[in-house]
Amino acid sequence: MKMWAIAYQYDEDYFWDFEKHDVAYGIESSQLLPTKELADQLISDILSDDFVSVDIDIENYRSGGAMSYTMGKVDRWEEDNWWGRWLKIFINIQILLIWILISFIYSTISSIQKNENLYKFMCRFCFVSFFDVIIFLFLSYIGFIK
Repeated sequence: MKMWAIAYQYDEDYFWDFEKHDVAYGIESSQLLPTKELADQLISDILSDDFVSVDIDIENYRSGGAMSYTMGKVDRWEEDNWWGRWLKIFINIQILLIWILISFIYSTISSIQKNENLYKFMCRFCFVSFFDVIIFLFLSYIGFIK
């Protein structure tokens, strides 16, 4: 069932709640409207340009107000999200570098304890680092590291 909500442009997943007369996080039944025209009219008459109408497709509604839904795109949320994506990439790179540094320390300690030469040390370090990167990329891909 297609409904409409009034989204606050500057905070992702915040919508106008008609019971609270304020913005609230997430979608509840008190935030839904039957038509886009009604949502746009309320934005222009009562609210400000800080709000936009967004379509909500309700897939399943259960007693107690629990529902599953898909939401249309809010352009401003997508625009502002570029900083968050770059920040996540930067943090993931930092985690990877720390992981490789730990591997380096492990390889160094292991080589000193076994009294190995530099060649064996570098082979062990490269081998461990390669698998660290593979594991890290896999964990990032499946969403474990976000």
